[in-house]
Amino acid sequence: MALDAKLVKTKPDYQQAKQQLSDTNRRIAEAKLLSLRMQMNPHFVFNSLNAINNFVLQNDSEQASRYLTVFATLMRQILANTQTDWVSLHDELIALRSYIELEQLRCDGHFDVDVQIDAALNAYTVQVPPLLIQPYVENAIRRGLLPQLNGHPQLKINCKRAGNQLSISIADNGIGRAAAASMHARSMAENQLQGSQVAEERIALVNDIYGVDAHIESLDLVTTDGQPAGTCITFTQNLKP
Repeated sequence: MALDAKLVKTKPDYQQAKQQLSDTNRRIAEAKLLSLRMQMNPHFVFNSLNAINNFVLQNDSEQASRYLTVFATLMRQILANTQTDWVSLHDELIALRSYIELEQLRCDGHFDVDVQIDAALNAYTVQVPPLLIQPYVENAIRRGLLPQLNGHPQLKINCKRAGNQLSISIADNGIGRAAAASMHARSMAENQLQGSQVAEERIALVNDIYGVDAHIESLDLVTTDGQPAGTCITFTQNLKP
């Protein structure tokens, strides 16, 4: 009788301890997610400030002023967006466009950009993790488009809805991942944690905490005769209720 009473008492204690452990693990995951979300590639900040300095040295005060204005706008957007785990797709794309504009200014319009949003997608209500696809856009520009000396370098971003999922593709017609890896092997290794690897860690944590089945897929684009024709990165997640 006494043993039965002890077993009955132990069961709620076990369930409570299990719930406390689950809550603790969730808080740890949320803290780690916050830490990763607040990370930003220091090379981007350095390159931005260096670009402003170059415009000043060239006595191009108009471009320096424009660049500084866009840079300040982007910094405000980043600070606002990284205060939360989720932002609207609309706000995320505004920040992304500011980043792309800076890169276009820095490289004197070397590439064009085309952003498409599916009519079936409400960008104001769809929620995404902030600054998650920016590292992939950065890689597309730096590793794919800027080394592309021939043709018409172009970046295409396509946001669409497929059933209960959001899909964001980032496609470039640059030199391709294999050529980029051979050209930038050392710098890519050094910057890996600041870029796509951090994004992948964030995706894993977002899935652990929110269960939205987010993932990244990479596809090497080729011409009809099998020559490299760029890269397409696709981010997919379940739509948040």
